[in-house]
Amino acid sequence: MTSSLSFADITSENDRFTLLCQADKITGFQWRNGEWQFTKYKPVMTIIKKHNDEKSAEDDDWVREDAVNLTCAYRQSKGSKNACYSIKPIGEEVGRMDYVSCTEWWKADNSGVNKLKEVNCKSSFLEGKWDFQINGEFVATKGPYDLSESDDGGKDDVYIQVGKCSLM
Repeated sequence: MTSSLSFADITSENDRFTLLCQADKITGFQWRNGEWQFTKYKPVMTIIKKHNDEKSAEDDDWVREDAVNLTCAYRQSKGSKNACYSIKPIGEEVGRMDYVSCTEWWKADNSGVNKLKEVNCKSSFLEGKWDFQINGEFVATKGPYDLSESDDGGKDDVYIQVGKCSLM
């Protein structure tokens, strides 16, 4: 007897998992000498991890002292079905600002089993916007946090990267 489920399917919203994402290509711009300069970046590997859910800080019954991850609590939308993820280059420790609220998109297959198909993560202070599939493609974009020049005349880098993610 064969099963329509593969080992790599995420079939429950309660499943916690970790992905290894390898960028194939990454390009963008850096602010140099008062203008944007085209830049090719070295592709990197990124770890994406789904964490336990966090109640939205906007909910009427939310209690700050009960929150495990304040960053995800404040980035949830009231009444949403978002999940808390961390996104960090491989080898770097996850800090409290490295968590982001992500929207999960689920779809039933031909046998009626609900599977996680795609995840869309909002931009955070340090990371860009991430859209990824489980064992599939990803696109990550980062715009400047602020278009104004800093005191030293710099601006945040702007980039887009594409690649593939795999369950670990």
